[in-house]
Amino acid sequence: MTPIATASSTPSPPRATHRGDRAVRLLAALLAGVALVILFGSLAYPDGYDQAVFRTGGRMILQHGAIPYRDLLDTKPPLIFYTYALAEWVFGATAIAPRALECLALLASGWVLYRMMQEVASRAEALLIAALMVISVTALGFWHTAQAE
Repeated sequence: MTPIATASSTPSPPRATHRGDRAVRLLAALLAGVALVILFGSLAYPDGYDQAVFRTGGRMILQHGAIPYRDLLDTKPPLIFYTYALAEWVFGATAIAPRALECLALLASGWVLYRMMQEVASRAEALLIAALMVISVTALGFWHTAQAE
């Protein structure tokens, strides 16, 4: 008689078990800390031209009920104006509002990536990958963050 495969008999993802994995865990923790510092440091980024246009469009939506492409025009898709309107509605009419919303989105994305990567990698490796994702976005500087893309 052959045993029936069950969910508990499926192989588990690799876990940190040998000495080299300690270095991975330390590197992952260090990069996670760096990612958080850069991420929260991005709240102080100034606006570029695009961000100022998005903020103005978002404010027009909130204050005047403006509709993109009818009451305001830009070459970007309309959702970016509604995203900036949401940021201003949640965090107030400050320069930090869209960047705070972006920080929340990056933290959520990092968490989802971390959880997904645990299916195929150790927790330390999953943390390392998630931290690198957050760093790769926030380290672009003020011009390339809080953008439509």
